[in-house]
Amino acid sequence: MEKPAVLRRNQSKSRTATRRIHTKNKSLPMFILSLVGFFIGRVALFQFMNPIALAYLTFFMGKTSKTLSIFVFTGIGIITRFEGLYTLKYMAILVVVYIIDVILKGLSIKLDRKFAAMITSTIALICGLIFAYFYQSTYFLFLAVLEGVLVFSLSFILKSGIETFEKFSFKDLSNETLISLSLVLGAIICGVADIYIGSISLKFLFSSIVILIVAYSGGAVYGATSGVLLGFILTLMGFSNYSLLGILSIAGLIGGVMKDTKKIGTMGGYLAGGLITSLYLDTGILNLGLLYSVLPALVIFFFIPEKYFPNITGTIKSAPKNSETYLEKIRELTTEKLDGFSSALKNLSLTFSDISEKKTMLMQKDVSKIIDDVLEKICDNCPNSKKCWQEDFYSSYQLSFALLEICEKKGYIKLSDLKEEHYNTCEYLETFADEINRTFEIYKNNLYWHNKIAESRELVSEQLLAVSSVIKNLSNEVDFSSSFNKSLEDRITSELKKDKIDFSAISVLETNENKYEVIINKNNCDDKITCTKDIVPVLNTILGRTMKKADAKCANQSVCRLKFKEDGKYRITTGVSMAAKEGYADSGDSYSIMNIQGDKSVLVLSDGMGSGEKAANESRAAIEILEEFIQTGFDKETAIKIINSVLVLKSARDSFATFDICSIDLYSGYAEFIKIGAVSSYILRDGEVLSIKSNSLPIGILSTVDTEITTKKLRDGDIIIMLTDGLTEIFGQINKEEWIIEALENLYLENPAEISDYLLNKAKEFSKGEIKDDMTVLVVKFTEKL
Repeated sequence: MEKPAVLRRNQSKSRTATRRIHTKNKSLPMFILSLVGFFIGRVALFQFMNPIALAYLTFFMGKTSKTLSIFVFTGIGIITRFEGLYTLKYMAILVVVYIIDVILKGLSIKLDRKFAAMITSTIALICGLIFAYFYQSTYFLFLAVLEGVLVFSLSFILKSGIETFEKFSFKDLSNETLISLSLVLGAIICGVADIYIGSISLKFLFSSIVILIVAYSGGAVYGATSGVLLGFILTLMGFSNYSLLGILSIAGLIGGVMKDTKKIGTMGGYLAGGLITSLYLDTGILNLGLLYSVLPALVIFFFIPEKYFPNITGTIKSAPKNSETYLEKIRELTTEKLDGFSSALKNLSLTFSDISEKKTMLMQKDVSKIIDDVLEKICDNCPNSKKCWQEDFYSSYQLSFALLEICEKKGYIKLSDLKEEHYNTCEYLETFADEINRTFEIYKNNLYWHNKIAESRELVSEQLLAVSSVIKNLSNEVDFSSSFNKSLEDRITSELKKDKIDFSAISVLETNENKYEVIINKNNCDDKITCTKDIVPVLNTILGRTMKKADAKCANQSVCRLKFKEDGKYRITTGVSMAAKEGYADSGDSYSIMNIQGDKSVLVLSDGMGSGEKAANESRAAIEILEEFIQTGFDKETAIKIINSVLVLKSARDSFATFDICSIDLYSGYAEFIKIGAVSSYILRDGEVLSIKSNSLPIGILSTVDTEITTKKLRDGDIIIMLTDGLTEIFGQINKEEWIIEALENLYLENPAEISDYLLNKAKEFSKGEIKDDMTVLVVKFTEKL
């Protein structure tokens, strides 16, 4: 039966409207992807190559959608960034990849991601090899191979990040997608790094927005990680120095710490962290241009609706209740991924290390090359060439070698260096010597830049290795063997019900250290003290441990979330005494006493280089950074390595400090001593003095730092004494510790504050009131709880 004309017209209008809406919905993502392609096209890795743009185009090979605009915009980005033959090289790759893309679409062939990546990387490798052949350079040959490998690898790494832009959905991101998206965003920021709108730098504008969003959504760890990643990428691309890495990471860290105070707190934390770190690392970065770039970023961040922020903290889905198999699988997969990233970065670091060999003297091939160049310019046109290099070859070669030896020793051949036997060998000796001077000068310049490039590669290698170490340590943190104890949950549930304590959920976690953590969700009550007082005795009885309330979140909510942890068996009391060097108002020594989640006490003593305000700032800044890293969850050794890298790269002037760290486990009673350039520490036990020594250098001197760790089981009543070298250097280098040991053996004091005062006054007495160096004594008394 034929449909009425009116109905047919309505259906036709409906289909037209649907097509219009569909076209409109597809045009925005296509425009965004094209714009992303333009920015990524402007990325220049090592100033010579752009594997990221090629990996980006690989994603669209064989797709059914029209991608001409993406290829065009990416090509425009490449043209605006590269020049000469570099542009020609990438235009050739882009055209070939697009032709293959058109052919695949015409034949309706959909490529597997592996084959698409293989095609693009092969094209990039071939064009790179042609480029290297044209320049006759082994360095460009290495870059061609490296670019081919990077294109293939990045095609997989960037895939999920590009898909996020394609769908324009940033909710419920997986960890893999989050890492991939971070790399895409980092590439975009590198693409706009040299673009300014008036006084506004898009590099700082975009970086600030990204770090603020990540820090606000994910907290301190994610904020610091995003800062490290963006700073590292910008530094690797040559748009900044290594100080930006520290500035952005600390700014993201502090911004993430302040996330609970809403957007204003995150903005304030980001500003404060960035400003303080800039003042310490690189004051040259502070200018009105930076202010004009960061302030708009803060305004944009403030007005972005929170519904568009990524759900970072929810990226790891919870396993079903009591499903230990699922939890173990999540741990294995996460650890495997992190280990893979760590291994890749480590291998890349080794690659840079292998090509970073410096040259300090003439090699045999260098001698031959210099002689050949001189022969070509002087001897080939000389009428005596045949006589010298055929009949008297040995004498001529010996003359050339002797002159080169003079060049290498003195840097230049003077007429006074030429001897009679030299004139007897060559008729045009002075001309010959002048040409050797010119050729050798060229060689020295080449050697200088060769070593400069080698140094840069060494720095990149060290930073890649440091990032690899951080990821590896994070992997070890994830790979723990905690488990939920269902039987204890049931027993506690039963007892709480008997006591008529109303609750909605309970979880008992047994950690790899055989400690219990209990989380209870219950209805809010007017008196939180009563709730805790009723629950703790039940937990103590069932678990057989002494529990305490570690956290309680109940304010303005209908449900309270109570967290209980084991109470430590031990406690510490401390005392500190300090004295500045004669003539200085500030002491170059600094100290810190930290309590880490109620489980551990960490005591740190640092001695900055020299005395006065400069040394005080040096040691105080080192301790503050260490505090931030330890409180955030980094292990002490990794934190020390990062601080060492910051001090080494900070400036050309000497910048170092000692670290004396004592970490005390309040559950087990074990103390861990880490000494970096620090003098001996002591444990006073029943009148006997135990010494803890180290021979390591302070941080900030060498690019690598050796950490010596000593572990001791403490006893009830033990007294730990930590001090700086101002006390040990009173009598010079001979028997410098004897007076301290003798004073401790004859000590009858028990209070830590009195002991620290006693040792400091004793040191002043021995030095006859003249304080020749900063003195600090930190005393800790370790006791068992009753």
